[in-house]
Amino acid sequence: MTDRDNPSDQAEESRVLEQAMRLHRAGRLEPAISIYRQVLEDNPDHPDALHYLGMACHSTGDFEQAIAHIGKALTIAPAYVEALNNLGVIYQSMGRLEEAENCYSRVIEIRPEHSDSHNNLGVVLKSQGRLRDAGASFEQALALDPNHARAHHNLGNLYRRAKHHDEAIFHFRAAIDAGLQTMEARQALVNALFNSGQRDEAVTALDEWLEVEPTHPIALHMKAALQASQAPSRASDDYVKTVFDEMAGSFDEHLGDLGYRAPILLIDALRAAVKPGAGGLRVLDAGCGTGLCGPLVQPLAAHLTGVDLSPKMLHRAQLTAAYDELYEAELTDFLQHHQSVFDVIICADTLCYFGDLAEVSDAAVKSLKPGGHFLFTVEHLESGDDAGFALNPNGRYGHTKQYVSDVLQQAGFSAGSLDTEILRRESGKDVEGLVICASRPLAA
Repeated sequence: MTDRDNPSDQAEESRVLEQAMRLHRAGRLEPAISIYRQVLEDNPDHPDALHYLGMACHSTGDFEQAIAHIGKALTIAPAYVEALNNLGVIYQSMGRLEEAENCYSRVIEIRPEHSDSHNNLGVVLKSQGRLRDAGASFEQALALDPNHARAHHNLGNLYRRAKHHDEAIFHFRAAIDAGLQTMEARQALVNALFNSGQRDEAVTALDEWLEVEPTHPIALHMKAALQASQAPSRASDDYVKTVFDEMAGSFDEHLGDLGYRAPILLIDALRAAVKPGAGGLRVLDAGCGTGLCGPLVQPLAAHLTGVDLSPKMLHRAQLTAAYDELYEAELTDFLQHHQSVFDVIICADTLCYFGDLAEVSDAAVKSLKPGGHFLFTVEHLESGDDAGFALNPNGRYGHTKQYVSDVLQQAGFSAGSLDTEILRRESGKDVEGLVICASRPLAA
């Protein structure tokens, strides 16, 4: 009999592994990893220790080690469905969708009643554009587990995309009732209610959200958007940061679905504003997000700076390798602390989270060198009250042409171009915006 065949040794090994798992669940990854490795020193073929070590490596961002450890666990125990499912999750997070699909499909072959893998497979199929197959996978997950919250939410998103509002609302409500009381789930329900014309019901859903989270910035902002009389002069920093941190992982894909055009419209306007063959510009991408403008403007820039409130967006922007510097900061404050620094400031769909543009415009003109250009987009408001801007139900502000022209002139910009363009599609409709290029006058 080997030591590992001794029941007392097996019990001690299980106790130690459970200790590591408690640490792991508590987010204390370093001591958990250390214990997993100790277990594997004594028993290199322990499938659970290999699996959990792989998951801990994934949490630290070491994807390759995660795959290696879980792969070894599956070599030892090929029918280990939890490890297979989690390996699929890792491949999915890396964008290796075919390998993720193979993992989930293998789990379903081994254990057809594994509802999580049906749901996960649906997510991968949706990412591949196979919407009908994705829907079938979500339906199968719900047939196996009628209270599968994620499957309800995912199916609701498919119905929302197809503009089947009643079905979307049903599944979003079911997801929340089943325990998915996340910002994403509650926001999806509110939007579905509003888009179906049920404005009062949308406000009620927001009130229910605020009963649970009275200070949640997104719930507060959405309620203000639906009750225009309560609208603030700009979105709060907490709102902007929370929204874009949540969206960072799927932001580019989402905007691709909407036919998003703001970055290319701004770059075209910039090329029209500067001399042919211009380069060597010091450029600020204000509200750079994931860096969609970066690679487009980089050929014109000797130095490219990005600023954004969302750290998760900035991480994605860093991956483009287009920026010389990236800063996490509020835009107006950043501009006020960088005077006469930039030749160009571009701002794609960031000022739609500002109602009153006076302070940011004043900061922008001072942040530019004489002769520098300020290019930005906002959503077009055909007509408004005396304010010249309004908070729309989608949570973004619209601005009238006259207001934008007046506020830029008051800030000290010289007249520039102000064109009406389609920025993207939303809820099946074109979103009309303004593309503005203003300049700081040359010094006398």
